[in-house]
Amino acid sequence: MAAPLPPPPPSPAPFFAHFVAHPKQFVVFLEQVAERRWGQGVSPSGVVTVQPSRPIAESEGPEQTAVWNTLLELYLTSAAPEGRSKAIAVLRSGGGTTIVPTPKLPFDPTHALILCSTYQFTDGLVLLWEQMGMYEDVLRFWISRAQSSTLPEVDRKKASQRVLVHLEQYGPAHPHLYELVLRFLTSSAELLGRHSGDVVKILGVVDERRIMPPLGVVQVLSRNGVASVGLVKQWLLKRIEEGRVAVDSDRRLIESYRAETKEKLQEIAELSDPEHPRVFHVTRCSTCGNPLDLPTIHFMCKHSYHQKCLPDQDIECPICARQHSVIREIRRTNERLADAHGVFMAGVERDGFDAVASAFGRGVLNGRSGEDVPGVSVVV
Repeated sequence: MAAPLPPPPPSPAPFFAHFVAHPKQFVVFLEQVAERRWGQGVSPSGVVTVQPSRPIAESEGPEQTAVWNTLLELYLTSAAPEGRSKAIAVLRSGGGTTIVPTPKLPFDPTHALILCSTYQFTDGLVLLWEQMGMYEDVLRFWISRAQSSTLPEVDRKKASQRVLVHLEQYGPAHPHLYELVLRFLTSSAELLGRHSGDVVKILGVVDERRIMPPLGVVQVLSRNGVASVGLVKQWLLKRIEEGRVAVDSDRRLIESYRAETKEKLQEIAELSDPEHPRVFHVTRCSTCGNPLDLPTIHFMCKHSYHQKCLPDQDIECPICARQHSVIREIRRTNERLADAHGVFMAGVERDGFDAVASAFGRGVLNGRSGEDVPGVSVVV
C-alpha cells in the first residue's frame, strides 16, 4: 500500500494583501512560492523551468493559477526591463507555434488576454490569439492599426507589413485570409501604391489555389474605384482566355452530345419501324468467339451468341446488361436522393445554384419513372 501524500503547505493567497504597496517584494514572494512549492520559474532572460520536487496535489491547481495570473500582471506593470520578457515567456509557455517546446505554466489564458489588452501589450495579444487559433483577429488587429489616423505614418507602414508577414504565415492553412488582406490593400490609394506588387502576388496565389472566383476578385477590386484596370490587366486577360477555352470545350462537348443523341434517336426510330427489319451481319459469337451456327440468338444491340453460350437463356444481352445495371443503379440512387430532402436543402444552403443545377442534371427533381424494363429486344 502506497504511503499517503503529505499535506500541502498553506495557501499563499491570505498573504497577498500585505504586498499591495510593495510590488517588487510581491514579485519576489510569488516567484519563491512557485519555485519552492512547484519547481516553476522564469529567469530574467525568459527561460521557463518546471521541475517539481514532489507530487503536486490536484487541489493545488487553483493556487498555481492564482499565483501565475498575479505574476503575469506584475510583470506587465513592472518598470524593470526584464518584466515584459518574463511576461512573454509566461505566455509562450501556454502553447502556440513555437519550434522548441516550452514547459507549461498554469495561467488562465482568458485572464491573460484581458491583462494584455488592458496594458496594451501587443506582443502578448498576438501570441495569445495565435495560441487560440484566432488568426483572423491577428490580421484585423494589424489592419486596424494600419488604417488608424492617430498613429504616425511610420507605425502605420510597420502595421501593414505585419499584415503581409502574418498572411504569409497563416494563409496556406487558412485561405479565406487572402480575401481579407486583398480588401485591405485596395481600401485606399496610399496602401495600394505602397503594396501594388503585393496585390499582384496575392492575386497569383488566389488564382493558383482557386480561392476566389474571377467575378469575386473583380467585385473586390472595383468596389471603391481605388484599383485600376492596368494593375490587374494581365490577370484579367488570363482569366478571360481561360474562360474562353472552357466555353469552347463545353460547346464542343455539347455538340458531340447532340450528335450522339440524334444518332440514338434515329436508331430507335429504325428499331421501332416494322417495315424496316434489321439485318444481322455478325458471324462470330460474342462470348466464345467461334463462328455462329444454329440455334443463334441475335440482340438488337448488334451482339450475337450461340444459344448454348447464353446463361439460363437470358433475354438480355450479357455485355450490355453490365452497362445497363450501372445506369439503373445511378437512377435508383437519384430516386432515393429525391426523398432525402434534408440532404438537398443542406446542399442548397451551402452551394445554392450549383446544388439545384446538379439536382436537375441528375434527374433528382424529375417525376418518378415507372419500373425499369429491359431496353434490348431479342431475335431468335
